[in-house]
Amino acid sequence: MTGLANDMAQIPGGAVQLGEAEYGVMKNAAEHFGQSTKAGFQGPTGWGALFSHPEAWYHAVTHPAPGADKAAQLVGGVLSNTAKSLTDPHYIAQHPDQALLSGVGLLSGGSGLAARAGAVADATRAGDVGDVLKAAVTKPVMPPRLINIGDTQVPFKASQNAVTRGAQAVHDMVIQRALNTNPNGLVGGYATKRLGGSLAETRRYQEAITSAPAAVLQKVGKQLDPTEQAALRLTSENSTPEEAAAFHFSQADAGIAPDQNRAMGNLYRQVSQRGLLTRDAAGNVVVDADAHPQLAAVDALLAKGGAERDAILQNTGQMSEEGLASRTNLPGQIRRAGIPESERAGSIFAGEGRNYVPYYEVEGKAPKTPIAGASSSIVGRPQKIVSQSKAMTGANLEQGIVPDNTTGLVARQMARAYRYANTDAFRRGIVKTGSDVRRTNRDVLVSTQELANAQVPEELRAQLNGGTLTRDELAGHALAYDAWREQLFHPGSLTSKFAPEKSVSLGSPAPEGFRWVDRNLLGDLAAPPVGPTTKLGKVADNVNAFQTAATVYLKLGHFATRYGTNAAANAVQGSLHNLPRAFQVWRSLSDLDKGRALAAGGQAAAHALPMEGMGPFARAARPMANWWAVHADAPFRFNSLAYEARKAGFDTPEKFSGLLDKLQAGPNGIPASEWARIDGIAKTANREAIAYDRLSPFEKRVLTRAVWFYPWVKGSSSFALNTLLEHPLKSAALGNLSEQAQQRQASELGPLPSYAQGLFKVGGSATQPLVEDLSTISPFATAGDVLRSAANINKPTEAEQLSSYLNPALSAAGRAAYNQNMYGQSVTSHYGKPPKDAGVLHNLLAGIGSTTPELAIWKATHAPADQSKRMYPLTPRYGLLKFLLGSVTPRTMNRSVANANTQKELTAAGR
Repeated sequence: MTGLANDMAQIPGGAVQLGEAEYGVMKNAAEHFGQSTKAGFQGPTGWGALFSHPEAWYHAVTHPAPGADKAAQLVGGVLSNTAKSLTDPHYIAQHPDQALLSGVGLLSGGSGLAARAGAVADATRAGDVGDVLKAAVTKPVMPPRLINIGDTQVPFKASQNAVTRGAQAVHDMVIQRALNTNPNGLVGGYATKRLGGSLAETRRYQEAITSAPAAVLQKVGKQLDPTEQAALRLTSENSTPEEAAAFHFSQADAGIAPDQNRAMGNLYRQVSQRGLLTRDAAGNVVVDADAHPQLAAVDALLAKGGAERDAILQNTGQMSEEGLASRTNLPGQIRRAGIPESERAGSIFAGEGRNYVPYYEVEGKAPKTPIAGASSSIVGRPQKIVSQSKAMTGANLEQGIVPDNTTGLVARQMARAYRYANTDAFRRGIVKTGSDVRRTNRDVLVSTQELANAQVPEELRAQLNGGTLTRDELAGHALAYDAWREQLFHPGSLTSKFAPEKSVSLGSPAPEGFRWVDRNLLGDLAAPPVGPTTKLGKVADNVNAFQTAATVYLKLGHFATRYGTNAAANAVQGSLHNLPRAFQVWRSLSDLDKGRALAAGGQAAAHALPMEGMGPFARAARPMANWWAVHADAPFRFNSLAYEARKAGFDTPEKFSGLLDKLQAGPNGIPASEWARIDGIAKTANREAIAYDRLSPFEKRVLTRAVWFYPWVKGSSSFALNTLLEHPLKSAALGNLSEQAQQRQASELGPLPSYAQGLFKVGGSATQPLVEDLSTISPFATAGDVLRSAANINKPTEAEQLSSYLNPALSAAGRAAYNQNMYGQSVTSHYGKPPKDAGVLHNLLAGIGSTTPELAIWKATHAPADQSKRMYPLTPRYGLLKFLLGSVTPRTMNRSVANANTQKELTAAGR
C-alpha cells in the first residue's frame, strides 16, 4: 500500500486546483457542453449535450476560476435559460429534453429546500440552537428503503434527491404489494430480480473486503527477499534455522539431491546469520520483533491468514482437524528425523507446527487479481483450496524442493478459502428470504444444513491428489469450487439448471433440510458450471488481451484518459474538494484497512478490461492492470468512499475503520434501518465512481467476452443515468446553457459529422483549426454514443458504430470476412487491391492492431505526401504526441473535408 500512499501524496495540490476549477466547469459548460447531439440523437440541448460534449473539462483545467462579475454573468445565464426552457412554448416544443431537465432540477431544488426547512422546524421545536444550525446547513438524510421478503429485509440504495426518492417510494410500495399478494406474477418476478441485484451488489463488496487480508499479504510479501521468506516458512513450521540447515546438509551428504539440498542449507544458514529468528518463552520459533519489526508484522498476517484458511477448510468439509494438524506438523518431524543424533545437541524443539505452507514442486504464474477468478475461461485439471488432499508425504522437502514464495502461496490459498466461506455465508443469509412451501415457478431448493461433513465427489477428489501447481491451477480450483457449490442445492439441480424443481407444483413443501428460494435472488450462485474454453475461444482471449495491453496498458497517454475520467466522476459527485481530507484519512489507516477500503470502493476500471484466459498475453496484462488500478484508479475511488462516509458521520480514521468493520460484518446484530444506511454508503460510492462490477452472470460469461470494454460501456451509461437522477441541478445547469456552445461550434468549425460532434477549437486557423475532443475521458460520452447508435440502428453509419463495440477478435474477423478495412470500407489501398486471400489476412492483422498506439505511430510516419483529402492530416509529430498524451492530444482538422463529410452523411441518411 506504500505505492498508493505515495501516489495520493501527490494529489492534494492538484486536487485543490481542480476543486477551485469546478465552478469553471459550469462556466465553460455555457460555451461547450450543450452543443448539438450527435446525428440522429435529437436536440441541441438537454441530456444529448450532456452525454455528447465533454469539452468543458478541458477548460476547467486550463482556465482559472471566474471572478465575481463572471460568476454573476454565469448565474444570470443559468437562470435566464432555465426560465426560457420552462416558460417559452416554442423553445419547449423544440427542446423537450431540456425542459424536462430544468423542470426536474427546479423541482428537486425546491423539494430539497422544503425538506431542509422541515428539519430546521423540527430542531427549532426541540429548542437546541446547535441542532437548528446543523439542520440548516446539512442535507436531510432520506429514510431507508427496505423490502420484506421471507424472514428478512433487503435494503435498496436510497436516493438523496427528494424527487427521485419520491418515485422510489412509489416503486417500493408496488413491488412490496406484489411480493405479498402475487409473488409468481410479472411484478413479483421483477421485484425479486431487483432484490437479487441488491443482494449481489452487497455480496461483491463484502467478499472483496473479507478477501483483503490475502491481497495485503501478497503485496507486503513482495517486499521481502528470499532469506526473509525462508524465515517465515520456519516460523510457520516451528523449526530453527540451525536445524533446517543441518537437515538439508545431511541430505546432501547422503547423496539425496545434493545441489538442491546444499542450496537450501546455505539459505537457512543465512537466516541464522542475519539473526531474523529467535525463541519465545515457550520455546517456539518466532521473528525477533525488536530487531525486525516489519518482518514480525508480516509473520503475524501470515499466521492469522493461515489459521483462517484452515478453519474454512474444516468448516466446509474439505479437510479434517486431524488432517490439518498432520500436514502442519510433518515438516518439523521430517527434519528432526533426518538430522543425525550427533548434530541434535538437545536443541531440537519437539513441539507442533504453527501454520501450513505448501511444498509445491513448481509455483505457477497464476494471476493474482480478482478477475482471475472469473469463470469465463476454465481450463486444466481441478484443484481444491489446497492441491494435496492426501496426507503430506514430505517428498519435496527431502529433495530440497522448497519454494521461496512463502507469503504468496499462503495468500493464494487464503483467497480461495475466502471464496468458499463467503459463498457459504451468502447461502446462510439467502435461505432467510425463502419459504417452506413453493410460492413461485422460480423457486429452487437451497440447503439449510451445515456443511461440516460435506465431501467433494470421489471421482473429482481422485484428480486432486497431485502436488504440482500448474499455470491453470486457478481454473482447476474453479472446477472444484463448482463441485462443492452443487452441495448447496438439491442433488443434481445445479448441473441440470434446476430441472427437478420445474416439475414441482406450487404449494409443495420443501424436503427436510431445504427451503424454497426464488432463483432471482441467488445471482451467480445459481449459475450453471461452465465447461472448458474451446481452442477458438482461447485464441480470441489472447487477441483481446493483446490488444488491451497494447492499446491501454503500454500507452503513456492512458494516464491522461484515466486520470481525466476519474477526476470527472469525482467532480460530478462533488468530492474533488475532499481529496486532501481523504488523503489524511488514508495515511492514518493500517495496511489491512487500506486494503479493505479499496475493496469496499468497488472494482477498479483496470479490472474491467478484457483479460480473459490463461494465455501469455492475459497473464502479462493482469500485472499491468494491477499497476493502473493502484496508480490511477485507487486514489479517486477511495476518495469517493471517504466522501460518502464523511457525509454519513464517519469523519475520522477511527470511525472510518469502524465503518469497514460494519460493512464486512453485514446486517447481523444491527437494526435493518442502520444496515440500510451502512450498505448505502458503499453502493453510492461505487456508483459515483463508476460501478464496473454490477454485471449479471450472463453479462460476465458472455457479453464481457463479446463486447470490448463492456463493463465500461455499462458502467459509464449507468453513471450518466445516475447523474440525471442524483444530481438534477448539475445536469440541468450543464444542459440548459448548450445553445451558446452550439452556436460557437457552428461558427468556428461549421457543420460536423456525427462522429465529430464533440470537437471544439483550441487554436489554429479558420481553414485548418486545431481541435480537441475529450469524449474518451468523459463518463457521459459513451452513453450518448450508445443511445444515438441504438436509436438509428437502421442507418449504416450507426450499425457500423455499434459493431465497433465488439471485442477486437470479433471485429477483426468480421472485417476480414467481408474484405473491409478498419473503417468498414471495401479494401482499395494505395498498394492496390490485394488478392482475396491476402486481403483477408491483411485486414485481419490490420483490424487487430487498428487501435494500438504503435500502429498509429507507424501510420503517421508512413503517411502519403498528399493529405489534402484527409479530415485529420497525419504527421509524425502528432503520432508521437498521441502515444505520449493519449486521445486528448489536439489535432489539426481540415475544415472543408469535415464539412463535406457532414453533407455526405446527411445525404446517406436521406436528410
